[in-house]
Amino acid sequence: MYLQQRLFPPPDPAFPEGEPAWAVAFSGGKDSTALAFLALDAAARLDPPPRIAIIYADTGVEIPPLRDSALRTLAFLREEAAALGVPFEAVIASPPPGRDFWYWYLRGYAFSPEAWARMRFRWCRDRLKARPVVATLRKLGGPALLLGVHAGESRGRAEALAAGGQKGVWYPVAGWDAAAVWEYLFRRAPGVARELALLYGRPGARTGCWVCPARPAGEQLCRLARLPGWEWLGELTRLRERVLAARDPEERRDVYQEWQGFVARERL
Repeated sequence: MYLQQRLFPPPDPAFPEGEPAWAVAFSGGKDSTALAFLALDAAARLDPPPRIAIIYADTGVEIPPLRDSALRTLAFLREEAAALGVPFEAVIASPPPGRDFWYWYLRGYAFSPEAWARMRFRWCRDRLKARPVVATLRKLGGPALLLGVHAGESRGRAEALAAGGQKGVWYPVAGWDAAAVWEYLFRRAPGVARELALLYGRPGARTGCWVCPARPAGEQLCRLARLPGWEWLGELTRLRERVLAARDPEERRDVYQEWQGFVARERL
């Protein structure tokens, strides 16, 4: 399903071989997962190998099966690093205590689909992901940062990469496309690839936090709720609708209490 015949192989990924430490920004999706395995293999060929840090940005509102999958992959990457003799650590980057999604939500931060559609209102990405990752990189001493973005994701990504991307950031798979990513994953870590294929449903699927107003997040949550064993996510789908519909402070407090009850029932 995901393997496609290729006329030409993808470009060889380039890594910052002169740097003593690398950090991979990891979401648990196909691109960052492929990059994590590629980085381990590249590091193992160097003497001495650089230290690899896999930074998982846990917003606290990730779709539960996707979060569980990401944590299992981190554990597997740790085993692979040990087998390859590569210094390794997995780091969870989360918002600081008392500043999670619900803190901002209860204070009335815009979270309607209309507001989120305008880039300047996407406060969640900065507070729940970017800032924790930047803080983690500082604690690690400023390793070379590797991102698993590639030009085939979108026109915006292609233009940004063509312009050189962010200063001081490496893009080892910039010249790959989705087919190359899937092919590599199925060859390098077939068990991980099969799980991702089940979770994402189709090669180009995108996702997000379960509270995200963007359509892909809602579609992904509904799709997972229809799969055997994950029917309980239907309740989370209904709660997401309440999160997006609530406007006044009392409504938002009710939604938050409902979320707490859901967490207690499902032991999340």
